[in-house]
Amino acid sequence: MSPAPADDLSGLPATYVDTASAEVLRDEDADHAIRIRAAGGQAELHVRAGGFHGFDALYPQAHISATARRARTVRLARVLPPKSAA
Repeated sequence: MSPAPADDLSGLPATYVDTASAEVLRDEDADHAIRIRAAGGQAELHVRAGGFHGFDALYPQAHISATARRARTVRLARVLPPKSAA
């Protein structure tokens, strides 16, 4: 079940919300991040100007797609423990 419709969003882990300006769910995505912050949580919100639903999958070589992937990778590197050497 998605936490988005929940009444209480306190206690959620730090959240990364990546959406696009022409995404049909953009407002819901932004509202979700705002509600997490209002509940005392951490939410990082990115709205990709000119993007649409699935832009990064349909046009992976586009500048906007590369930028979005790079931002997600940086975020994951900040929050996940480093890979241990085998």
